[in-house]
Amino acid sequence: MNIRRLMALVFLTALACGCVAASPPFVDRLEEVTDRAVTGDGGNAWGGHQCRLVRTAEGLFTAYTVPGETDGRFDRRWELAHRTDAGWEVIASAPSGREPANIMADPDGRLHIIAWPEAEPHHWTISRDADGGWKVADEIIPGGWEKDHWPYNAAGIGPDGTLVALQSCVLEGRRSSFGPGKFNWAYRAATGKRVWWNFMTTPMPLRNCYAYVLPQPGGGLYIVAVRDVILRDLGMEGPNNRFIFNAFTVWHTPDAATVPAVPVLHKEEPLPDNKTRATCMPIDAYVDTTGRLHVLYSLVGPSTNHDHQVRQLVLGLDQQVLADKSLPEGASPYCRIIQDASKRFYLLDALGQFYVGTNDLGTDFAQPVQLDLGVSEERVYRLAVAVPRYGSPLQEDFIEGVFPSGDSWNWTYFRIRLDSQETGVAEGLPADLYVFSENGNPGALN
Repeated sequence: MNIRRLMALVFLTALACGCVAASPPFVDRLEEVTDRAVTGDGGNAWGGHQCRLVRTAEGLFTAYTVPGETDGRFDRRWELAHRTDAGWEVIASAPSGREPANIMADPDGRLHIIAWPEAEPHHWTISRDADGGWKVADEIIPGGWEKDHWPYNAAGIGPDGTLVALQSCVLEGRRSSFGPGKFNWAYRAATGKRVWWNFMTTPMPLRNCYAYVLPQPGGGLYIVAVRDVILRDLGMEGPNNRFIFNAFTVWHTPDAATVPAVPVLHKEEPLPDNKTRATCMPIDAYVDTTGRLHVLYSLVGPSTNHDHQVRQLVLGLDQQVLADKSLPEGASPYCRIIQDASKRFYLLDALGQFYVGTNDLGTDFAQPVQLDLGVSEERVYRLAVAVPRYGSPLQEDFIEGVFPSGDSWNWTYFRIRLDSQETGVAEGLPADLYVFSENGNPGALN
């Protein structure tokens, strides 16, 4: 037996007894994009449902808001930054209004930004010009929008480049309460002249906000949003500044161009009186590579004995519930779910805990790896990761994202290098045990 075979045998034996493990995922990039990100009401740490960064063939891009000339909350600007060899370069900027902008990318690499300056929706398209620079085109999105500085601006893009822009509001004339409510939304197909040709309104008994907008292949659309009301809207006495987030709904349409979106699932935590704390609120929504919808949500109330749970709901292609279970014990109340290009699932939470999936449904996870994001939990809870609803393709080797830090003035980029790029996971072995064949490739013990 030669020395190479002997070393391989010793290494594989060590792996078999759990004495050696491959390097776990780790953060290999942590960079400041800007130290001018807007804070406070409607700042970059507000919401969490927005599209915040995309990767195209041109590289990585992120959008955030900065103060305008007057530093007022309605006088803000979005900036679009591109990661280059020399660092982060701002390549475009325009008025944004109070809320963060949404950035998306279509399959041709064009960038799309949707924001609400002057209380109405605008759509910018950013692409390369003939000289290799960047050209920017701006248009007002037509439709029967409510002119409002609080649009709860949401957007999403489908894998074919179909765009959807959405506003959450109450019916006209009901500004003293939050019901009845409605979504106003515009749909732009990825064919023809690429114009905004369809505007729809989805009514609902009470206002729902912080919408996750997920266009699907073939014209389908999911919308996931939380009911956002005050006690009076629920028939109870109480202060007007105590907002209740104890229910969420999933809407679906098989053809967003012609068929109205209708509720296909509603979850609600009981609120027996105005003293009880009750929360049932989405913290992420993701459509996986097979078309299943995953909703991560926070649950507190009588049904949990007032303990906090972070849960995962999965809907199948027929909108039937496939799973509704608690996430691993110890997971932070703010999580993101994503896959890599090999369809493996991952969870990243606000504590920097990174969970690797162990089943095809994406509901079972190994023990977490602790990542160092350089900041404390309360500065990471609005993190965003590049996902397909932004127009970012799934990657084989890494996951990347952004988050506000430094009292939210800093906009920070991170990249998680996945261990699967070097080792993979051996079939039939625990998820935290990796093995190499003699040639250095992953393989099962034999």
